[in-house]
Amino acid sequence: AVAIKSFNNLCDSERAFFTEMEIVGGLQHPHIVRLIGYCISNFRRRYLLVYTFAPEGDLEQKLHGTHSGVSVGF
Repeated sequence: AVAIKSFNNLCDSERAFFTEMEIVGGLQHPHIVRLIGYCISNFRRRYLLVYTFAPEGDLEQKLHGTHSGVSVGF
């Protein structure tokens, strides 16, 4: 199972995509999800980052006991 983060075609999103790919791609820690891949679609100007899936929930859930409202689909 993987988690996918999608960026839309705005210029700021493109910059955010490459920044996140560079920063998160270099991190390795047992408590941080790992970036395992990416996809760039020039046709639809979409940028996707593929992370390891964290089945125990997200950080907001762990810290505050709340649901972030983000839905994950496969």
